[in-house]
Amino acid sequence: MVNPIYNKPETVQQLQSLFKKNAQFPSIQLHTFFTEQEYKKIKSLLASSNFKHAKKPLLYSYFQAPIKKELSPFLFEIDTIISSIINKKINLKNQTLLTFQHKDYTLLNDKNIKPAGYDIIFDLTDNWQDSYGGNLIYTNGQGTSFTIPAKANTLTIIKRTNHFQKYIEYINHYAKKKKRCLIFLSIK
Repeated sequence: MVNPIYNKPETVQQLQSLFKKNAQFPSIQLHTFFTEQEYKKIKSLLASSNFKHAKKPLLYSYFQAPIKKELSPFLFEIDTIISSIINKKINLKNQTLLTFQHKDYTLLNDKNIKPAGYDIIFDLTDNWQDSYGGNLIYTNGQGTSFTIPAKANTLTIIKRTNHFQKYIEYINHYAKKKKRCLIFLSIK
């Protein structure tokens, strides 16, 4: 179950306003998105996921797993809230479950440019420190960038323009055995 505050009409109106307010980089973060009990269920489902290492040195290095069908009810709740905030019916088809650990990253590359649309990021990263690296960064390549900090049980909605592309910084040795876990959903 989603945190009940995000189902209140007055909260949805405030979120819609905040999302549109930043014209340069429309985005919003919803902290403590699921109740603690639901968040623990999601984490336990992910713990049994079968991650495989994916690596193309000039593009990325990370671990990827298929989204389990048991996550469908949680994704439906994400879909419902997002649709009400952006005032658009969406279909969350492009879903990716990724983990990043020491030596993992993604790079900006002309072969990996995404068209305008929405990025939905559900962060499942517990106890992450800035000193580990691994920040999710959106940049326009002209000196303007926005960092999306790691925070567990946080849903981030970003309206992606053709000018902004994303990458994840290299995760350094300070992370040790810690992992950054994200569910990425893209909408055109």
